[in-house]
Amino acid sequence: MEGFFWAHIAGCFLFGWVAYTSHVTGRLETVGGPGVDDANLLAAHMITGLGVAGFMFMGLKGHRRWAAFFPIPFILNGIILTQSRGAFLALLASAPVAWYLSPRTHRRFVLIAIVLGGVLFLSLSNEEFWERTSTIFGAGDSQSQETRVHIIGPQFQMFLDYPFGAGHRGNEFLSPKYIPEEFMSNAGRRSAHNTFMAVLVDQGLPGALILTGLYVWVGVSLRRLKRLDKQGLSTLLGDYRAAVGTALVSCFVSGLFLNMLKTEVQIWFLALLASLIARSELAVADRQTSATAATNRPAPIAGN
Repeated sequence: MEGFFWAHIAGCFLFGWVAYTSHVTGRLETVGGPGVDDANLLAAHMITGLGVAGFMFMGLKGHRRWAAFFPIPFILNGIILTQSRGAFLALLASAPVAWYLSPRTHRRFVLIAIVLGGVLFLSLSNEEFWERTSTIFGAGDSQSQETRVHIIGPQFQMFLDYPFGAGHRGNEFLSPKYIPEEFMSNAGRRSAHNTFMAVLVDQGLPGALILTGLYVWVGVSLRRLKRLDKQGLSTLLGDYRAAVGTALVSCFVSGLFLNMLKTEVQIWFLALLASLIARSELAVADRQTSATAATNRPAPIAGN
């Protein structure tokens, strides 16, 4: 898992470095990577790397700790350059989740990191970012936000007409028949800007039930892993739990504003969660077995 985390941090740092060394006017739409060729998807991907780097910094020691810290400003700068409102909300939602899922001994460290991260965020952000973000609260030009709200009704009507799904990308292909022209893109179509609505139309009721079950499984699994702290789960595995949980929560929040059904980073962290459950339960069982063996060891005979 640590090897994967390093690879992910390196990839996000590479994206951040390309953004840092590029002349960006307006929004940073892409850095050339596959699957992140959209500002919102790029930001959602990089947020997961930001959380992983933060917990690697807290959980590791020596030169590895500082190797995890070095990419953080570049990753955060890349997120800001995308001017993604969904990413901004995902960052806000990730902070309390990171605090809750972290080991108790690291919670003060997490609070300090959140505060310092906020200061770094404010120092790197620019006027264009805040102008775009202010539309979340109804200030400025909030046309795109209104569009997202207005297309939910037509998308639900698509589901009613195709309760077992219209097929992959059905939402986009059906949009000209259901969504008013003023809400369509320049290409004459409108894709779903919400993962759940995309699944509801494309895969229908079966897909929506599976996706809801997946969300519930993630929440229950993270809660179960958190309870293992009382059974002696190591601090390192606790940091891994916080990193994976924070990344998944950020993906789910970002998915409220874009279609992340096939986003690879989300699939990676779902697999990591399944792996972490098995590893953590095994570690706790081994610890309890060792403790029981030590308790049942016969006392030495006096004089021997």
